[in-house]
Amino acid sequence: MTATATVLYDIRNEPPPVSGEIRGGVAGVLIGVLLLVVVWKRPDRLIRVLPIAWIVGWAALTAMNVREIKRAHAGAVARLERGDVKVVEGAVTKVTPSDGRGPEIARIGETTVAISYDVKVPGLHLTSLTGGPIREGKKLRVTRAGESILLVEQLE
Repeated sequence: MTATATVLYDIRNEPPPVSGEIRGGVAGVLIGVLLLVVVWKRPDRLIRVLPIAWIVGWAALTAMNVREIKRAHAGAVARLERGDVKVVEGAVTKVTPSDGRGPEIARIGETTVAISYDVKVPGLHLTSLTGGPIREGKKLRVTRAGESILLVEQLE
């Protein structure tokens, strides 16, 4: 008999986390536009190539990163829906917060899971310190695929 569960996190209920990437892209393009304004009236027209190349390059890099994040997110959702996942179930006995350089580590039953900050890794990014659902003392069912935590359910 399966225990009833309350869903605490589901990747299908969130959009791909691209807002930070877009903000960075806009900031980079604006820096390029500012550089272009500064050099526009110079007599040497060749100097304009650098800021134009900056703007085009920065925008292209941002678009590629956004596309990659969206692709990874869609792939993770597809893996969850077709059942190509691993399920960990048990009490959370230890949560080791991140030191700022690596992921937060949680021990669920006999398994260790990591909560990544990297938005290119789809899935859960909220740690226990930032309001995330994986906390000591809870009995959880965590569904994951590779490094990604796709579904967190609290068992009752």
